[in-house]
Amino acid sequence: MATGTLGTAARDYHTKQTTYLSYNINFATFSGTTSVKMGTVPANAALLRAFTNMSVAFNAGTNNQISLGTASSGTQLASAANGPATVGTTSVTLTAGSAQAPTADQDIWLTAAFTGAAPTTGNGYVYLEYATP
Repeated sequence: MATGTLGTAARDYHTKQTTYLSYNINFATFSGTTSVKMGTVPANAALLRAFTNMSVAFNAGTNNQISLGTASSGTQLASAANGPATVGTTSVTLTAGSAQAPTADQDIWLTAAFTGAAPTTGNGYVYLEYATP
């Protein structure tokens, strides 16, 4: 039970929060094999989960996928995730190796993997959640 007294265990951890990188993907600006830097996670951050939240599904001819990596066009964190093909929130599975906290600040890249006909619809966000010690 919180006591309201500064310095008690109930108060010491009130700032422990998760943080998100987010990026808007839209068919007009994010298609083909576009690769964009989502942002940078700080050293020792634990990558917790990734997901898409689409208001309009992408409709490329064959694949409507994304990858997450630590380099442009990389797939080190997640590969061929189908989230952009579905309206609503869809989990993106992170690779086992992504659970290792980076020893230095780490850039995070989001890459499109849309094949077949170019998409004519699609809009939403990609999120990467992380926590710092």
